[in-house]
Amino acid sequence: VAALALLCLGLALVLLAWRENTKTDGEAPAWSPMPAVIGCLTLTVVLWVGLRERERAFTLATTQTAMDRVAIEIRDELDRESSQFERIARRWGDGPPNATSAWELDANTQMTERSEQLGCRSIHFVELNLQTAWVFPRLNNEGAFGFNHSVSEDRRAALQKAVSSGAPVVSATTMVPVPGKGVERGTVIYAPVIRAGTL
Repeated sequence: VAALALLCLGLALVLLAWRENTKTDGEAPAWSPMPAVIGCLTLTVVLWVGLRERERAFTLATTQTAMDRVAIEIRDELDRESSQFERIARRWGDGPPNATSAWELDANTQMTERSEQLGCRSIHFVELNLQTAWVFPRLNNEGAFGFNHSVSEDRRAALQKAVSSGAPVVSATTMVPVPGKGVERGTVIYAPVIRAGTL
């Protein structure tokens, strides 16, 4: 309403000035093209601002959609990985204790068929004292033996949840050792191995 009122006021002032100039000079004023030029410039600025806002909103919506799609894909991949590691944990629980040759075969199959392409660095067997007792691959992971998984709050919380639920749990973002690179941010999947009804 305010914009329309100002527009009407401006048009009325231009028409009054035009009329007064016509009375004195008898012809169109010298400034007569100026209102048209100003009107075109104003319309151009208004359209530019509107298109810019529309483009910004479109870019924001497209970016948000892409982010949501990536988040869903990551969640689905982590769910699939969790299911795979749950199957491995079940096999290890059904087999004899410390059957490292079977563990090696399962871990190698899991890494080469799927997990390594998704960024999996290593597969550990964690004892009840929350320290790594076995790791695959051994090469460049020699320092992982005896690694205490309870030193990180994120890992400790995931371990407690896995123990209480009896199901695989994906940890929150935590620091993960990477052979030859130190540590990087990543996640850990803990799947409880249950043998004869005990963890």
